[in-house]
Amino acid sequence: MASLEKIILDIQRLFRRIYFPQPGELTRKLGRFTRNESVLILIAAGIGVATGGVILAFNWTVEFAGDYFLELYALSRDKEIWQYLLIPLIPALGGLGVGVLQTYVFKSKPGHGVPEVILASRFSRGRIQRRVILQKLLTGALSIGSGGGGGREGPIVHVGAAVGIGIANLFRLTQDQSRTLIACGAAAGISGIFNAPIGGVMFVLEVILGDFRLKTFTPVVVSAVAATAITRNAYGSFTLVSAPSGFTIALPEYLLFALLGVIMGLMSAYFARVIILVETWSRNNLRMSEAFRPAVGGLMAGVLILFLPAMMEQTYMPMNQALHASLPIWLMLVVAFLKPWHTAVTTGSGGTGGVFAPALKSGAMLGAVFGMLMMMLFPNTVLSPTAYALSGMGAILAGTMHAPLTGILILIEISNDYSIVLPAMLTAIIATVIAQRFMRSSIYTWSISEPESRIGSYAYVPLLSTITIEPIVLRNAATVRPETPIQDVLMIFERTEGEAVLVLDNEDRYLGLIEFEDVRSFITERELMEGLVAADVMITSIKPVYENSTLDVILKLFDDYGWAVLPVLKRGGTKEAIGLVTANDAQTYYRRSVTRESM
Repeated sequence: MASLEKIILDIQRLFRRIYFPQPGELTRKLGRFTRNESVLILIAAGIGVATGGVILAFNWTVEFAGDYFLELYALSRDKEIWQYLLIPLIPALGGLGVGVLQTYVFKSKPGHGVPEVILASRFSRGRIQRRVILQKLLTGALSIGSGGGGGREGPIVHVGAAVGIGIANLFRLTQDQSRTLIACGAAAGISGIFNAPIGGVMFVLEVILGDFRLKTFTPVVVSAVAATAITRNAYGSFTLVSAPSGFTIALPEYLLFALLGVIMGLMSAYFARVIILVETWSRNNLRMSEAFRPAVGGLMAGVLILFLPAMMEQTYMPMNQALHASLPIWLMLVVAFLKPWHTAVTTGSGGTGGVFAPALKSGAMLGAVFGMLMMMLFPNTVLSPTAYALSGMGAILAGTMHAPLTGILILIEISNDYSIVLPAMLTAIIATVIAQRFMRSSIYTWSISEPESRIGSYAYVPLLSTITIEPIVLRNAATVRPETPIQDVLMIFERTEGEAVLVLDNEDRYLGLIEFEDVRSFITERELMEGLVAADVMITSIKPVYENSTLDVILKLFDDYGWAVLPVLKRGGTKEAIGLVTANDAQTYYRRSVTRESM
């Protein structure tokens, strides 16, 4: 019996010796692709499906709460003189509910949602907790449903990111993969809520990540498609706005669209400045319990709603009326300029909501006014103000976010009208250029004020071949010898929490490295470790770099091969290892270099 057990043990040891040594190039690439790419795409699809379901729940809660609050508005307007007191109290009541939930139930800080997602996905800073999902469902219903000035996209982007990080934690993915899945959740949120998958993808790539690599693009697209499929199955292939379509734009009109771009650029800067001004003032001067601050903001929003119900964000009917030019010019002009104040008093005081949909409303109103005036001045040239209203919507999105591609694509998708492409492109680009002259940061990035996290509002690529990796080399990386037992390697990972261990010979020359992913299975299956040493599991095919290697070379290696870490050797070709450089550190160093170059 003992002999039989010894034979079985020898066979198991032989199998491990055959299986764990360095695999061939094809096997290694296939294994890494399965672990880093294919599985990530499947997980991204799951995030899209989950976020799509959350969007359905979010819309239902907002509409459910909105119906009850609308009944209160109807009852209040029947009270004649009392309506001037009762109507402002309705959004104040919703704000009080938001404040109590945030302060005493969820114990979280208020926020737009998008800046938090930018920090988490682009800089791996800040935490997005799973309880955000329930928090935004409830506070969004109370804030938006009661007449607050925020839009639905801010909470849903935050919720989608929470779904992404929750699933990433479930699968214990790497930090870089978790960043990608946060972006997948954000893309799914925008795509599903607006029925705009292409625009949602572009929003994440252009605004959230600032990263257009295929490695990032693929899972983001899959997640956006999955979420949109869920919402379309529930609601049908809906369009967010209803407007006349099939425009014929005369050649001289492009001069008018260029003028509209200038106006919308100025409007974008005004919109962002109002948000910043009110939110900064609220933070510095509303010195009261955070549970009551949203109620004060709700009261201010209620005063505006009392006289201008068209500013409410429960439905898109006022926006559609502007697109059909069925509202008085004076009303659209007033709403366009007061809408940012309505939004700011809500979000600045701690209410839940985003600035995306409110910006669309201001853009539609001001664009319609411009179109109607031009039609009066040039009746033989301008045939419809709708094209100007639609172009204004895309332009103000582009200007406030400093993201022209996002503004153009989302406008096309929410209107389902491709005849607006050329004027929309022209106005969006001009509006972005003008807005950047007045606002260095976008409406989402101004609040990210720490120097190490300050980000630009557009992609900028410095000369990477002039930046070396020497400052980011981890020179205290753990090292082992080829004969070191796997048990000792595991203890090193438990002690240091590093991403990899260098395998060196007796003269400290580089032989290979061991990543935690390569020995993770031994944690739960200790019997597999018997007889194994570092040389059995080390990876020798990862190309080492040198301390004077430049950032362009490093980033290309990380991007092309999907590696998470690279060994760094001393310059001079001696193969003497001095440390490691990680993909996350290289990308962070790149972003900081971009920021320094662009400031």
